[in-house]
Amino acid sequence: MKKIDKRIRRLDISKVDLAIVEESTREMIEQLDNQVQILEMKDCNLSDLDSLPTLCHVEHLSLKGNLLKDCDYSLLLTLFPSLRSLDLSFNLVTHLDDLSSLFLSQKNTLRSLNLTGNPITRGRSVQKIRSSIFRMFSDLLYLDCVKKDATSQDIELNPPPLQNNENIPVE
Repeated sequence: MKKIDKRIRRLDISKVDLAIVEESTREMIEQLDNQVQILEMKDCNLSDLDSLPTLCHVEHLSLKGNLLKDCDYSLLLTLFPSLRSLDLSFNLVTHLDDLSSLFLSQKNTLRSLNLTGNPITRGRSVQKIRSSIFRMFSDLLYLDCVKKDATSQDIELNPPPLQNNENIPVE
């Protein structure tokens, strides 16, 4: 009989209002540190990163649909030192400078970033923004689900999904 792996690889706490979560809840989540590789915290009413748990083995983090703006995003690399894929889509990111701390960190392991639906892309050429971000952050392989080397005629819409951590190429 095949043995079942009982580890929790994916933790989805989406739609939990983390702005009012007690410290004991965060500590309970942190007890799963050695197991969780995928953490989804979508639509959790987050406006800063202070209430996030520390999970050293998380490789894929989704903070989609929150209220994040003007944060010190480098804190994510401290809380999640194995982070390779970050979904910040549909937040309030307005300036490229807001993200610079994330990519200037020496701990940077990030290879995929999703900024879809943020004010940073409104009223500007999406292609121009993409080019600027890839130029500034050379280790990034995917941006908004598009591979770095894709041209406008040859867009690859097969990003490394959060469900499968084996799809992100490592160089």
